[in-house]
Order: sequence, then C-alpha cells, then structure tokens
Amino acid sequence: MECLKLSPESAASLHGMSEAELRAFTGKGNSSGSDSEEDLKIRIYANYLLFEMSNSGNALEEAIIWTKRGIVASPPDKQALNEWLDILVTLLVILHHSQQLAGQIAEAPSRDAMLNDIDLRMRLLKNQAARSMMRFEQSHLMEDLNVAIAIVEHLIPMIDLNKSSRLQNNLGVMLHKRYQRTEAIEDLSRAIDAMKTAISFTPDDSLDLADRLNNLGLWLSTRFERTDMIEDLDYAVEAAKKAVKLTPESHQHYAGYLNNLANSHGKRFQRTSTVDDINCAIEASSRAVKSTSRKHPGFLNSLGVWLCARFETLGELTDLDHSIEAARRAVDITSPSHPDRSAFLNTLGTSLSRKFERTDSVKDLNEALDIFTQCLGATPRDGPNFASTLNNLGICHGMRFERAGSIADLDYAIGRTHESVVSTLHGHPQLTNRLNSLGNQLRARFQRTGAMQDLGTRPLML
Repeated sequence: MECLKLSPESAASLHGMSEAELRAFTGKGNSSGSDSEEDLKIRIYANYLLFEMSNSGNALEEAIIWTKRGIVASPPDKQALNEWLDILVTLLVILHHSQQLAGQIAEAPSRDAMLNDIDLRMRLLKNQAARSMMRFEQSHLMEDLNVAIAIVEHLIPMIDLNKSSRLQNNLGVMLHKRYQRTEAIEDLSRAIDAMKTAISFTPDDSLDLADRLNNLGLWLSTRFERTDMIEDLDYAVEAAKKAVKLTPESHQHYAGYLNNLANSHGKRFQRTSTVDDINCAIEASSRAVKSTSRKHPGFLNSLGVWLCARFETLGELTDLDHSIEAARRAVDITSPSHPDRSAFLNTLGTSLSRKFERTDSVKDLNEALDIFTQCLGATPRDGPNFASTLNNLGICHGMRFERAGSIADLDYAIGRTHESVVSTLHGHPQLTNRLNSLGNQLRARFQRTGAMQDLGTRPLML
C-alpha cells in the first residue's frame, strides 16, 4: 500500500511479524492512546498485512476504521486530507475486490484494474459517505458526520458541475447538521453556499427543487438571526415563495412550506415593521392550518404569534382574540411531554397578557399567570428560553400587583425577574429591558414598604 507512505522502519518491523503476532498486535487496539499520523498508519498497515495473510475481511474493516480516525484528525489542509481519503478508497476497493472473489463473481476484474477504475472508486466513496451518515443518525457521533462531509467535499471537484446538484445538496444538509451541533457560523454559511449551488443546477421540473428551496430559506432565516443581515431574510422570503409555488396543495410538505414562508415574512416584519409582511405571514399561516386535515400544533402556534404581532401594531382586538384561540388549540393538542409545548404555552400566555393590558380583565391576567407558570415548568433550565419565561412570569405578577395591590405578587415578581436577569447572558439584547423591569419593581416595593435596601439595589442592578 504505497499510498500509506509509512516510514521504512515501521513498515519493516510489521513485515517481520507472523500472522499470530499481527493478530496480537492489532488486537491490542491503540494502546498508546495516540492519534498521531504515524501511529494511525501503523495500525492501518498492520491490519492490511493481516488481511493479506489471512484474507480476513474483519482486519480490512478495522483498517478502514483507523483510516476514518485519520480523516477526522487530519490537519485542515486539502493535501493531507486527500492523502487520507486516498488510503480510504484504496482499502474500500481492496475490500470490494475480496468480496467479489468470495462471492465467486464471474470474470471479476483484477485488484489493480479496480484500483484504477475511477467510477468504482467514486461509487465506493459515495456509499461510504452514506453509511457514515446513517451511523451518525443512529449514534450522533461527530466523527461519523465529519467523515461523511470530508468524503463529499472530496468528491464534488471530481464531478461535472452540471451533474453535482445531488452531492451539493447532500453537502449542504451535512454541514447544516454539523452547525446544529456546533453552532459554528462557518458551517451554516458553507451549507447555504452548497445549497445555492445545488439549486442553480437543479432542473426546474425536478421534484427536489421545492425541498431544496425550502431548506435554503430556513437556513438563511437562521443566519439572519445570527448576523441581522436583512439581505438573508429577503432571500429567505423569495426562496420560500418559490418552494410554495412549485408544490401542489396535495403534497405532504405543502403546509410546512407555507408555515416556513409565514415565519420568514413574520421575521422580516419584526425587523422592518412593514405591515405587508405581517399580513403575508398571517395569510400563509392561515393557509398552512387549513391545508392539513390533521391539526398541526406548530402551524397553529405560528398563526397565534403573527396575529398577536399584528394586534401590537394595528390594535385590532379581533386579531388578539384569534391569536388566543389558535394558541389555545395548539396547547390543547400537544402532549405534556412534547419538547415544543413550552413554546406554545409562551405564545398563549403572551396573548392573554396583551388582552389584559387592553381590556383590564383580571380573568385574562390570572390565566396568563397560570399559563406562564406551566411554561416555566416545561422549560429546561439550561435552555435558551428559560430567562425569557422567568421575565414574562415576573412581568405578569407585577401587573397583578398594580391591579390588586398584593405585596405577595410584587415579591414574587421581583424574585422571578431577578432570576431572569441572572440567567441572561451578558450582551444579550434583552438584558437592558430585564434590568429596567427589575429596577421598576424594586422601586415600587420601596414606595410601598419604605425598605431602603430596595432603593439601594436598583442602581447596582442598572
């Protein structure tokens, strides 16, 4: 195996071993615990030699496992990575040839012929990438995902660009999965670039085009939330529109595409306050809800969010009533253990608290407090929404204190809002608002009780 480029000393020491000695050596695994290039190549070559002596497919599979370790540990330069991928495909071809011989395939090509068969090498690498992705979906080990990404990135330059749309799509999906685990913005940007390329070479009549446009819209919207680049949101809206337009209403994903279009319009409304966007968001959300026979709580929740947002802008009470209705239905059809239940409860609680602010109905405020209490219980303490849920609960107790004058409500409001501030990361855009709420609550308690420690705490918190 010339592609290994093992040092002459290491190669000579392994060549001097008997089959029994090689079995003992390879059976120890990586006893040194080192993933240095030389140590990994020694393990690979030892297993390869054991295969040559015994025709053991297991030894070759073990060599492939060590090679994938090398791919993951490879420095970030293409030459080093390509060398490891060359080792991988060589081992895959040797294994494939061995399996053909074992299966007594008539007129099986020689090993050398297979090693020089570019199409076979590419096919085996594609299969290996697919298997690595399947293992990642089952095991969630990043090593499997990283191997799959490395293989696909290696394959793309070897294919005519006009025929690369499937691989570009797969690369985008893989990079996005890695972004979801690592939150590395570079992976998200590379996923977006790969998907844009995939779309540009996807025929207009392809059944895959709508799904790729939908994914692109979702990823651009995600990047907007990280970077606040309005251009990403504009592109996301256009991609989502095209996905909906290309999809028949009877398609199983039609409602989902509509919901994603609604959310893109809604986010742009939150950024620009353009009423046309919130109207489009509500229209698309309504169509998503109506187009599925089995009521989908996520679609109902989105509709509730955007109706409440339009109420806050235009002040139409009917929007708020419809928001509460949609959010309540979303909560009612969601099981207590569902991971999205806390988000649905938050939407309902927010709409109910807005209703109280508009109508002064204590019934709505009490229900909002009950809903936010349930929401807090359903929200993981280490989750991104824990601080905002605490803040909402503190605000509602503060409003009930202002309405009914119970000091117990004010004490509880201060406790929850203080927890919210402590749980909010420094530099978070909502930190100032939460500090301000806490300061106002402490001032209100000082005015009620005359406790000087409350008056002294406020400047420290601000």
